Amino acid sequence: MNEKRKILHIATFQGNIGDNASHIGLNKILETIIPIPFDLIRHEIRDYYKNVDYKVRKFFDRSFVSYVNTFDLVIIGGGGFLDYFVEDSVTGTTFDISIELLDEIKTPILFSSVGCVPNNIVPDGNVHKFEVFLKYLLQSDSIDILFRNDGSKENIEKTFGIGKYNIKTVLDNGFFFDTNENILDCFNSEYIAISVSFDQIDMSGPESIDIDSDTFYNEIAKTIKHIVLNLNLNVCLVPHIYKDLKSIDIVLSKLDDILIRKNIIISPCIQGDYGSFFNFSVYKNSKLIIGTRFHANVCGVSMGVDTIGLAVLKRLGHMYNHIRMPESFLMADNFFSKELCSKIDLLVKGNSLRGQYDQLEVLRKESLDLHSELINKFL
Repeated sequence: MNEKRKILHIATFQGNIGDNASHIGLNKILETIIPIPFDLIRHEIRDYYKNVDYKVRKFFDRSFVSYVNTFDLVIIGGGGFLDYFVEDSVTGTTFDISIELLDEIKTPILFSSVGCVPNNIVPDGNVHKFEVFLKYLLQSDSIDILFRNDGSKENIEKTFGIGKYNIKTVLDNGFFFDTNENILDCFNSEYIAISVSFDQIDMSGPESIDIDSDTFYNEIAKTIKHIVLNLNLNVCLVPHIYKDLKSIDIVLSKLDDILIRKNIIISPCIQGDYGSFFNFSVYKNSKLIIGTRFHANVCGVSMGVDTIGLAVLKRLGHMYNHIRMPESFLMADNFFSKELCSKIDLLVKGNSLRGQYDQLEVLRKESLDLHSELINKFL
């Protein structure tokens, strides 16, 4: 009988529920491709963030090295853990560990479904620090990277040169998420689910979009009025993290009281895996999803729900282009409500996008094959 393997999964489990959906997708991948028994242990990367109180903060030091060396495999991701805008990091990234300490790690490491798209200002020197780190990772026999389809490959090629590095791209792990739950019966009639992300609107990195926030919220309010008054549909606003409640409050302030009372519901703000299953069941049972959040779009498409991406960050466009559905998103700069309402009208009137989702099976198989090749080699 095969001995049970121990796998350490390092990621954020206490933040955005879209991350949890991605991790649930990873669990499905592992269960599909690993033919031997294994235990998956979760390890919270947020405990290592620089904004954590120094008295309780953890560090990527020798105690970390000793800990990971007790496992058969380490998986880091998914998430933007190779975004290189972190100040005072030796790698420029969240994974703030020296090359010397990496050399002491004997356990194979797989970066799975990670992003490398800086959505904040990149400090001087970080590009060089990250390239040193990236070269080390890609040259290692016991480390490999599967970048997610959020424009990471394009960003690396733009920054360092096309063909300079062998970049492997897979679907974000959230494309393997699904749920059969029907936890929340939002309305007695059909509704459209909308996610609006507060923190992303003010980002100012090279991959962000220049947006006037007041104009943005006015355009969202116009869109909601169109859905309710012209299409006779209701709206459910879905928070992925507590900051999204700020966006929801701003949107509500721009709508009439009677419309809010009769036609709008707000899904609960719940964290963790349960929050992911709960709110993504709201998405799955909607007539249509409109999302600024990356995983609202990823999982909407994954679950086969008609989804329109409202891009406040360029990575959303990269994702839709990668899955060959460029008509399924629009940029949220300037006055977008007219174009957005036109897309909504087409889908509500029966021009479903679901037939285009069949091509995802080919991309899913490619992602599974890459994960299988690397993980089974390491194990």
